Amino acid sequence: MQEDMSDTLINLPSLTNLIKSIVKESVSADKQDLTGKTWNIDEFRKYCCRGKGDNWVRTFIFDEFPEVDYKNGGFVVNPR
Repeated sequence: MQEDMSDTLINLPSLTNLIKSIVKESVSADKQDLTGKTWNIDEFRKYCCRGKGDNWVRTFIFDEFPEVDYKNGGFVVNPR
């Protein structure tokens, strides 16, 4: 059974626009330039991987998800 959008309690386009405007305001209020901000592997594993070992991070994050490599559009420069 396909649900008609007019029968929903939440107006999804309005909600989407509201969320986008809140995010846009938050980002422009912050105005942080992240150019040149880097973490080494120890900082990354501490803050993002619950302290897993560097080999674990390389194997299960960098190798498992090649899209994180900067060459593939990701955020990791030289994952090895």
